[in-house]
Amino acid sequence: MVLLYVLHRLSATFSWELVVAHFNHQLRGASSDADERLVQETARKLGLKIVVGRGDVKEFQQAKGGSLEMAGRKLRHDFLVATGNQLGIDTVAVAHHADDQLEHFFLRLFRGGGGGGLAGMKWSNPSPSDSRIRLVRPLLAQTKNELANYAKLEGVHFREDATNASHDGQRNRIRNQLVPLLTKSINPLCLKQRCE
Repeated sequence: MVLLYVLHRLSATFSWELVVAHFNHQLRGASSDADERLVQETARKLGLKIVVGRGDVKEFQQAKGGSLEMAGRKLRHDFLVATGNQLGIDTVAVAHHADDQLEHFFLRLFRGGGGGGLAGMKWSNPSPSDSRIRLVRPLLAQTKNELANYAKLEGVHFREDATNASHDGQRNRIRNQLVPLLTKSINPLCLKQRCE
């Protein structure tokens, strides 16, 4: 939601024509639907076109195998690419932030990633679903806390995904167990302030 507000605020300066794309993963029942409603209401309030997609991520995962997270990622990227191609849009902004980058690093480390993989997400790269669509990550240098503070200061309404606090899934265990352990015991100042 912070990304949406920031891009909307900058759109007049840079002559951007924004379209909001929201994919409902249908994993959290009424909560997922409430997320969708918030995005629709916000797009309407900002006067922006919105495209909503839905997919049964659990069913897709059971059919194709792999993790639930990767199934959701595949369906989400396919939706973003289809929306971009349908509307003649070749750039999609996504809201990955510095905490996501840290989690991503550890995921790749534990999977045996090499130097390229350990470098993490790039500011910009082709979509994994269609290389003609470019993904950009304008918030990659901002921490989740910085974004939450911005949302509070600017009155940006958002919804927290309750499953983020669970220990199910490798990413959640990295977020909720490994990173706090490292923050507390290894080098708290660097992890909190992103040492250069």
